[in-house]
Amino acid sequence: MTQYYLGIDLGGTFVKTAVLTDGAEILGRTSRETGASSGRDNVLNSMTEAAKEAVSGAGLKMADIKAVGLGTPGIVLHATGVVVTAPNLPGWENLPLRDEMSRRLGRPVVIENDANAAAWGEFWVGAGKGLNSMAMLTLGTGIGGGIIINGEVLHGAHDVAAELGHMTIDMNGPRCGCGNYGCLEAFAAAPATVRRFVEGIKGGQKSPLSQRVARGEAITTKDIYEDAVAGCEYSRKTIHDTGRYLGVGISIIMLSIDAEMVVLTGGLAKAGQMLLDGVWQEYAKRTYEYLAKRTKIVFAKLGNDAGVIGAAGCALKTHATSR
Repeated sequence: MTQYYLGIDLGGTFVKTAVLTDGAEILGRTSRETGASSGRDNVLNSMTEAAKEAVSGAGLKMADIKAVGLGTPGIVLHATGVVVTAPNLPGWENLPLRDEMSRRLGRPVVIENDANAAAWGEFWVGAGKGLNSMAMLTLGTGIGGGIIINGEVLHGAHDVAAELGHMTIDMNGPRCGCGNYGCLEAFAAAPATVRRFVEGIKGGQKSPLSQRVARGEAITTKDIYEDAVAGCEYSRKTIHDTGRYLGVGISIIMLSIDAEMVVLTGGLAKAGQMLLDGVWQEYAKRTYEYLAKRTKIVFAKLGNDAGVIGAAGCALKTHATSR
């Protein structure tokens, strides 16, 4: 008999929900604004309503749902389901999110860090399907990560494992949003890529985007990528260099855990081979030749669905029963 699971992917801007079968088929889904600026209760209400909409859209009742998985930003105490802190969600300090959402939905709830949930989705039915170990980097406004070892999400002794964006790759590097200096995120996240590009233009580099920079207009990584595709060598170098910084970080990851695969996802991953060429250029220089020849670095397969699929998969992993 088919079992049904509900996945909730909570972001700072949107909350996405989907009902999945135990075979990872999506039956119903919805997305709505998180409303974080309106306070904690508003976010909880948004998740609750979105969850009910997805279940209804799948032609089911909440009682049909075996369990709920919820991926949330922030530091999550895996054993208790408490969110210690979530910087982009005001009021989310020491919030017993698992128990609160279980009360609201009347179903068992599993809480996971959002990057861990996305990594589990790719491991379960995406790029890492069939493997035993995998690391994933989420490339966007920040850089998140998830690590799977021996078929289990790595949480660590204090539930802060796999904060991969905050490994130091240059102790004299720029300050990161976390307060540290020289983090991978401070070099290779989207804002850092734009910052390096703009600094180069102001320093004399040439690009069709130069006039926009001179006028003080906002530049995005999408602009830089499109400029690179159109033939701008400086834009291409900017993306290539972002890949090189990622290559440094991946060398640290692989020399630490020796995973079977590294998966890249998020907005920056859309730069594709242009980014990957930079990754490999630096990675191959910074690890053993033996390891480099055996390393697989690939792009994710699930796209924006990784978080919601992974969240449902975490619920299935915890609460599945034999048919």
